[in-house]
Amino acid sequence: MRPVSARLALTAIFLTFAVVLPGFAGGETKEGSGSSNANNSPGEAALSRGKVVFETHLCVECHKDGGNSVRPSKPISGKKFLKKYPEDSQIESVIRNGVPNASMPSFGPAVITEEEMKDLLCYVRSLTRSDPETSENEKKKQARPAVRSAGKKAGKKKK
Repeated sequence: MRPVSARLALTAIFLTFAVVLPGFAGGETKEGSGSSNANNSPGEAALSRGKVVFETHLCVECHKDGGNSVRPSKPISGKKFLKKYPEDSQIESVIRNGVPNASMPSFGPAVITEEEMKDLLCYVRSLTRSDPETSENEKKKQARPAVRSAGKKAGKKKK
């Protein structure tokens, strides 16, 4: 009986190394590593890891595509967001501390590590840079007030 339990223990150890360790090495497996990843820049790798953090911690539930389903007027992308949060440390502070009296929870270092936070910030920043639809929406929003104010002025002149 002893040889059987030794084989079972060795099998369990082997499976642990085969399944768990690739996750600690950035999630790469034999299929995921190789020449196809050699072309990816470090920024692309951080972006990919940041997206995983964004999805794993369910940020995507409220902030899909850089929006904000709870407060639509406060998306996490676009010019207003960049103006309000020009420094990554400001965004990190909101993520770490949450938003009191709102649905934004806090994600301390025990939940999102420093390395994961760097990747997450990279991904959050990318929601503005790579979203052409956001740029179009910003242009439309900027054009709208000009039309409204022109209409109000025209209305005042008629009186």
